[in-house]
Amino acid sequence: MCGINGIIFKDQKVNVKKILEMNELISHRGPDQSGYIRHENLLLGHTRLSILDTSKKGSQPMSSDGRYWIVYNGEVYNYLEIKEELINKNYKFYSNTDTEVVLNAYAEWGEKCFEKFNGEWALAILDKKENSLIISRDGIGYKPCYVFENNEFFAFSSEIKPLFCLYESLKFDPSNLGIASESLFYSSKTVFENINQLTQGRLININLNSNEKKLIRWDYPLSKLPKISPSYRENTENYYDLLYKSTKLRLRSDVNIGTSL
Repeated sequence: MCGINGIIFKDQKVNVKKILEMNELISHRGPDQSGYIRHENLLLGHTRLSILDTSKKGSQPMSSDGRYWIVYNGEVYNYLEIKEELINKNYKFYSNTDTEVVLNAYAEWGEKCFEKFNGEWALAILDKKENSLIISRDGIGYKPCYVFENNEFFAFSSEIKPLFCLYESLKFDPSNLGIASESLFYSSKTVFENINQLTQGRLININLNSNEKKLIRWDYPLSKLPKISPSYRENTENYYDLLYKSTKLRLRSDVNIGTSL
């Protein structure tokens, strides 16, 4: 578990103090390291919990070429297979993190890279050359991503409370009070005005020059439905095979792993 933050300042001077405050409020998500980057009117912040490559090479915000920068919370479990594919395309790697694999995968395949990932994430990638930002969330919605917007800011965070650093008088949305949290999750709403969740399986593409935003659906679960055999025995074998392989993938870690059943 890590934490991501970001702020686009629309009509006012960039205030670095705000991203530092946001990082501090989610320091419990990433106690190992925190950092930020500024690009024009954009600030990106990150707090890190080291799981893969615990060295400083895994620090974020991360870039391997100076053009693309990422803040990332999550894990892509098939990162070694994707890394090998990218190495065959002459990409070089400077760390053993899945973060760098995600970054280079985006450089190679753009938004199509998310279709290759087996994992869970909330992330933002800055393209300095195109002056654009994308914010993406995994297809199930395991990793949280809250989005806030008013006339002064567009911002996102792994939790709601850092957004109070931007606008201290956040108001409750009366129409959402009393609604079960599960219902709010699936409708991508919150109990606060101007704060929504980025819907699972979606990304936001932002042109930082014009502030134009596009909400794009990248995940289509119905296209991934498994084949079900009329044979109970075959289905049982397939289920065991899927469970075994998915568990094995999730054991990739550079720190101790624990399970709770």
